[in-house]
Amino acid sequence: MKDYKGVITVYLSVTWAVLLSLIVTLIHGASMAAVKVKAECALENSLNSVFAEYNRGLWDKYNLLYIDISYESNSPSVSNLEGRINNYFKGNLFVPEDEKFIFVKDLLGITEGNVVVTDIEYATDRWGDVFFDQVCSYAKDVTETDVVNNMNNLISASSVYDYMHSDYGERYEEAVSNVNDSVREGEVLGDDFDVTNFFPELVPNMEDAAVSPMGMVVLGADYYKLSFNRVQLLNLSSHNIFKESGNMGWDGNETGLLDDVYFNEYVMNKFNNYTSVDADSPLLYEAEYIIHGSGNDGNNMCAVTNYIFLIRAGCNSISVYMDKEKMDLIKGASEVLSAVTKAPPEAWQTVLVLAWGGLEGIVDTRKIVLNSEKVPIIKDGDDFTTSLKGIINLIISKAEGTVGIESENAMDGTALDEGTLKDLMGMEIGYEEYLRLLLYMTPRPLRIFRTMDLIELNMRQTDGNEYFTMNALVSRIAVEASVITMDDVIYSAKRKYSYF
Repeated sequence: MKDYKGVITVYLSVTWAVLLSLIVTLIHGASMAAVKVKAECALENSLNSVFAEYNRGLWDKYNLLYIDISYESNSPSVSNLEGRINNYFKGNLFVPEDEKFIFVKDLLGITEGNVVVTDIEYATDRWGDVFFDQVCSYAKDVTETDVVNNMNNLISASSVYDYMHSDYGERYEEAVSNVNDSVREGEVLGDDFDVTNFFPELVPNMEDAAVSPMGMVVLGADYYKLSFNRVQLLNLSSHNIFKESGNMGWDGNETGLLDDVYFNEYVMNKFNNYTSVDADSPLLYEAEYIIHGSGNDGNNMCAVTNYIFLIRAGCNSISVYMDKEKMDLIKGASEVLSAVTKAPPEAWQTVLVLAWGGLEGIVDTRKIVLNSEKVPIIKDGDDFTTSLKGIINLIISKAEGTVGIESENAMDGTALDEGTLKDLMGMEIGYEEYLRLLLYMTPRPLRIFRTMDLIELNMRQTDGNEYFTMNALVSRIAVEASVITMDDVIYSAKRKYSYF
């Protein structure tokens, strides 16, 4: 009988070798899977933790969510953000020495872990569209539908604004020049004759609105009650557009007219204006600053007053042109003035229409700004409170002589849609509605960066935000994390993270 001793032992040895290889392979695979899961969880937790460190003051005051990578210092940098992420990442990846149990080791063998920010998006990127997008997202949730519908009516009035606001001063000055040239050429009233001497200043100086006679005429004694607070603009966002820029592709929403409406409502709800002043703000007239952009409160307020006057003067001139009774009066007066000055009646007609619109505009602007009254956009005859009879008689009493030149009527009234004008005749709006209209007409980039300026100015008044800047606010990042084990196995993971 043969001896088979050891045959089973060799078989078992081979079997156990195969089994052990399989077990070791499975353990190693499970270990790598565990490393992957732990690294991903650590990365997710660290990003959650960093994004939970949004600027609390910014959220409380303006309902905006941003990481301030300056972290209350005057040196914002991406390395600050990476340091915070790595602090949380390694805290989740490794067990601190003082918290380990006796003889307990890291069975996964993780030796190193690091996170690098590969892409970043600042609030100021793409001419402020990142900021604009977040503001609109918030405003859509809190703005009532009726407010949006009312703004659509105001936007309809922007056609009148476009037609008259930009042209009123030019039209008026051209008409006055035609009359003056005619009268002076006739040598009737002398070379120093100027028809504007019979009217208040009707073309405001927009370059330095605070010293424009128009602002003083309209505001009267209240002009001297204005705030003339000043701030330096050189260290604000509007003057540091290219200071810092991210490198992430645009992932925001397509924006349109409705978004401008929401943005403007955010401005009206979050910032002061002449009718609602916060004495603690560096600039008291904040909405007016967004419209005009001067570092001087008084300049901004006078500029907005001038803008409103120009709108009212233009709209009133249209109202005069549409009123048959008033036009009959003006045509008759123009014939008389033409007869005694020899300036063509068409020139006088244009001057009288625009001057009447301007005089009525001064009264309207006082009502709107000083008394918070609402005035019809397009008036009918009964809504007018001024008359030209006294001025016409004064001019006639001084006029004598002949000779004139031809002139075209600058008020043809046909450039505006008749249906639009009829719709506007019953609409009355006040000061805050004019602010909304002026905000709408302000170019979007200017609105965005001037709004950022105000946020910076106000945030710098709060504790811990002395160096606050919108250039340091981050809303979206892309990161890459890497983990190395004791076997020199490297695992990496990429993530994008944002508030919206």
